[in-house]
Amino acid sequence: MNTDDIREQLEQELTWHADEIRFLENQLANLSKEDEKDKYRKALMVMLYSHFEGFFRFAFRLYKDAINKENLKCEEVTAYVTVSSLSDIFSALDNPQHHKKNDIFRRSLPEDTVLHRFCRRVDFMEALNDISKKTVNIPDQVVDTESNLKPIVIKKILFQLGFQHDKFDEYEHNIQQLLGVRNSIAHGSLKNGVQEKLYDNIKKDISSVMREIILMIIDELKKESFKK
Repeated sequence: MNTDDIREQLEQELTWHADEIRFLENQLANLSKEDEKDKYRKALMVMLYSHFEGFFRFAFRLYKDAINKENLKCEEVTAYVTVSSLSDIFSALDNPQHHKKNDIFRRSLPEDTVLHRFCRRVDFMEALNDISKKTVNIPDQVVDTESNLKPIVIKKILFQLGFQHDKFDEYEHNIQQLLGVRNSIAHGSLKNGVQEKLYDNIKKDISSVMREIILMIIDELKKESFKK
């Protein structure tokens, strides 16, 4: 695994997002009235959120793709990576609407959900050895930001990939504020503008999170923390 190449991709992505935000911020100089600047910052907040979500999704897709390219077997990786990789199997195991019925009892007890669940679990255990030999392939859905990158979604994605789930707790307030302002603007409920101090505080924390994501991903890949 070439972690230098992965770092370069992450840095380039971060630079692109930062440059575009900076370009948009520079347009504030063309406005003379404070209320006009406050209104313009509403648009900046929407763009800041968009860039934050875009970078987050890019970074963790790159991380999971890097693991997938290692062609590891499920028995070689952590439980988090295994379960993420086998999400379709576990979904079928847990979701009654996608369950096949046991051939022995299909006709005699077609609606006995408890029995059919038990039979599926037996099948799963019998196939467990084969499952452990499956090649790791973490799907995109594991890093789905749900178009609503709130703190709990961040924690969920980190947890599913085996990262420290509370890594960004210190930034939680401003992440939630950014999302709240973005949603209020999208729904047309935010009438007032965004003051400079609020924007600067939120942007500072969001920039820190994006920078820390790079450091965290590279560190985990170098340590191969995804392996047992």
